[in-house]
Amino acid sequence: MAKMTISRQPSELEPDKKLVHYVQNGAVIGSARQTNGFAMEDIEVFRDGAPNLSLRETDRWFWVCWRWLLWFSLLVQMFFSTRYKVFEGEEMVGGSLERRTRPAMTFRIHQDEYRLFFHAGNRFSLTKNGVQTALYAKRPEGSAHRAAPDWPAHTYDVLYETGEQADVVRLFCLFIDKRFFLHYNYGGRSHQKYIVIHDPYSHHALWQPKE
Repeated sequence: MAKMTISRQPSELEPDKKLVHYVQNGAVIGSARQTNGFAMEDIEVFRDGAPNLSLRETDRWFWVCWRWLLWFSLLVQMFFSTRYKVFEGEEMVGGSLERRTRPAMTFRIHQDEYRLFFHAGNRFSLTKNGVQTALYAKRPEGSAHRAAPDWPAHTYDVLYETGEQADVVRLFCLFIDKRFFLHYNYGGRSHQKYIVIHDPYSHHALWQPKE
């Protein structure tokens, strides 16, 4: 069993705060841009300080329709998504397989198929070739939690199988933060962009990795 905690914070490299960093154990492990729907997403996971895996929106024509005509429609975003491609360095090694988001978003990375499910309580599960390999839980962000002086905004606790690639687990964590939550400011609360009405895979949210 393996664990990691990943937090989102504004980058100090850009004064306009459009670049956000993701931190694990005090080290920056990835980055993304706060596009607010006006630019295509580009999410990167670092290894040894350099980009390793990245997830990019690449379907430009659909993106134009999606972002400029439908970006305000959260109902549409609950069921459909733009296309993404996965890169290792500059080599494309996979991507999303369909636009539907329900019951899961499906990706292929190299020869493996990953499915990302979302559940009630800000929990998300990841399967690899039909077997669950990770569980993501976003920490509460209510007013009582934010009042604590050491409250870490936008933080995820992740459980995953020891044999799974940590960079892949991190990549989907960053994707969850960008795809499923609205961030109105960097120090305050984020809001989910999805509603779980019926979850036939709710047992995924109770998963524990093997010891």
